[in-house]
Amino acid sequence: MILDEWTTAPVREVGWNEAATKINKRRPMSYDPSPPPYQGDGHPPVPPDAAPISPYPPPGTPGITGTYQPQVVYPAMGPVVVIGNPAPTSGYAVASMVLGIVGILGGWCTFAVPCVLAVVLGHAALHEMKRVRKEGRGMAIAGLVLGYVCLAPAALIFFWVFLAGALGVAGAA
Repeated sequence: MILDEWTTAPVREVGWNEAATKINKRRPMSYDPSPPPYQGDGHPPVPPDAAPISPYPPPGTPGITGTYQPQVVYPAMGPVVVIGNPAPTSGYAVASMVLGIVGILGGWCTFAVPCVLAVVLGHAALHEMKRVRKEGRGMAIAGLVLGYVCLAPAALIFFWVFLAGALGVAGAA
């Protein structure tokens, strides 16, 4: 780096490109580059003919009606995030929902045993959630609903077959 003869700003030496050197030349400085002496309180001196600085625009500024009030804008505070461990999911609730789905899909072939287990485990999961802080209430209720939906027709068919068999045996005698 070299210093330009007109200013104290450093100029990058290009070598083969004279145009770049000519572009970087500036007019001679017309002011003293040394900073003004500071007063004892740390503020630069104020010239005696300086006008006081006002926070308001001059009167008659176009586009502004009424009085102009400068507003202080504070940065917005972000949301407070509290990170904690999530409650574990109840195993009874998961088992209830899975058995309810199995009961709906193949409960007729398994004599509604998965549906009965879904109902029992669903009630056990709801009881467990009252005692201990666990999640999975929706899964437990889904298991209960699926279990009861499968059990209602199974119970009707069971009693219909049982009553028909009992009446048929009694009618044949």
